Amino acid sequence: MPDVRIPHQVVYDVPEGSAISDVIESLRATEQLFFEVAPLLEQLVPGIQVGGVRVHIESLTQGSPLKEYFWVALFLTFQADLERDVPPLIGELTGIHVSPHYDSIVTVIFCLILFYGADFVYRQIVKTSAASRITAQLDGLIKDVSGHLGVDEIHIRGLLEKRYDKKRLPTLLRSAVQFFAPSKRQGNAPITIGRRRVDSDTVAEFPSDARIQDFDDQESTRIIEDVEIELHAQDLDRARQGWAGVIRQVSPNRLRMDVFAPIKTEEIFGQKRIRGDVVIVSRREPDGTMEPYMFHLIRVR
Repeated sequence: MPDVRIPHQVVYDVPEGSAISDVIESLRATEQLFFEVAPLLEQLVPGIQVGGVRVHIESLTQGSPLKEYFWVALFLTFQADLERDVPPLIGELTGIHVSPHYDSIVTVIFCLILFYGADFVYRQIVKTSAASRITAQLDGLIKDVSGHLGVDEIHIRGLLEKRYDKKRLPTLLRSAVQFFAPSKRQGNAPITIGRRRVDSDTVAEFPSDARIQDFDDQESTRIIEDVEIELHAQDLDRARQGWAGVIRQVSPNRLRMDVFAPIKTEEIFGQKRIRGDVVIVSRREPDGTMEPYMFHLIRVR
C-alpha cells in the first residue's frame, strides 16, 4: 500500500512570539512522538505493519499564537483479512473516513503517548498518587483509543508500561518536556493538538523548568549567533540527515547538523564554509560534563 499522508496540527496559544530554541524543541518532540506512534500502532492492531514514518512541516507560523502544521506519512501494509474484515478501521487509520470534527486515530495515539510521558513526569516530580488534570487527560485518551480500536483499556495500559521501560522512558520524558516548552515559558498557555484542547490549568500542572532540571538534566540547548561552520558532510535531498559540520568555537569534533526550515539545502550545498546562527544540543556524559553532539542551523548569514 502506498504511504498515507495524515494532517496534524499543534497550536500554542502563547501571548507573544516564542524563542527559536523553544520552537525547535517542540518540533523535535513532535517528530520523536510520531516515531513512537508506529510501534504502538502495530501492537494495538495486529495485522498492521508500519514500514516507516516521515514527518514534514507543512507550515510554521511564529507569533501569537504559534502554529505548527504537519503532514505525517505512514508506510502501512495490512494483512489481507484485516482489509477485508475491518474496512471501517482501515478508513479511520488512513483518515479517509474520519469526520472533519474528529481527529484521526494517529493523532489520538500521538496524544496518548505524550500524556503517558507527561503523567509519568508529573507523578515522579510532584510525588503524589492523587488524581490530576494530566491523569484525567491520559485516562480519557486511553478510553478514546479503546473505543476507536476495540482494545481493552487494561491491555492498552499494559502495552504502554511494557514499551516504556527504563531504556525507552528517558526519550519519552524528554519529548514531553520539549513539547510543553513553548507553553510553559509563556504563562502555561493553552495548547490545541488536532482538535483536542489542553487548557491552561492542565498545562500548569506540568512541572516547571526548575523542577524538571532537578529531575532530568541529561540534555541542554543554547543559541550561538554568527559562527563559522565547516561543512564536512552534505546531502542535497535530506535536511535532517546526511549533514555534519565542525564549529571550532564550540568543539573540534564533527557534529551532526540539521538544516532548519525555511533554509533550503540547495542554498548551502557545495560550500566548504558558511556563517550562520545555530542551536547547539549537548548531552550529559558519564563524568557529568555536558558535551555537544549535534546542532541545528537556523539561519544563514
